[in-house]
Amino acid sequence: MTVAPRLLVAALAVAVFAGQTERPLDLPKPSGRVNDYAGVLDPAERRALEDEIAALDRATSAEVAVVTVASLDGLAVEEYAERLFNTWGIGKSASDNGVLVLVATTDREMRIEVGYGLEGVLPDGLAGAVIRETFLPAFRDGQLRQGILDGTRRVIEIVRRNETLTPEQRAALDAAAADANTFWFIAWFMSIFV
Repeated sequence: MTVAPRLLVAALAVAVFAGQTERPLDLPKPSGRVNDYAGVLDPAERRALEDEIAALDRATSAEVAVVTVASLDGLAVEEYAERLFNTWGIGKSASDNGVLVLVATTDREMRIEVGYGLEGVLPDGLAGAVIRETFLPAFRDGQLRQGILDGTRRVIEIVRRNETLTPEQRAALDAAAADANTFWFIAWFMSIFV
């Protein structure tokens, strides 16, 4: 095989691999601030949450979007959330101050995706704490609707306060998240033997 055919084969392999790493995804289109494609919230709850998010936007210019879907179409929740966040352009472009609350009901996954402009106010450790302390307890009790309402309201309150966390506070949240992850890994591992 000469050099030219080898380069052609290598180029084709890269193109095929690149096409597989980020496959096209038919993302839902935004219909407002609360996009309940999984049909979890009733119309009155949806309107109330829309009003609270609109009030936050007026007070702070931060944008929060709530999205429920049945499935993540085979993607990891992090990848789906990032694609949705970027495709919809959540947050003002100049300040990147958006927050996406994503719940996939059938896949039993959720994520809070935060724009760079709010990472000091709602860092990953705090977003994880909100999920563990507010969303998940209600979800485990079969109260998906209440978990979404209470969890989103907690996110709104954190963004409204606009308090940048200190490095010590962030480290404490990260340590708590690591402890929680260790606990759930051990619980899962032990369940294999039970």
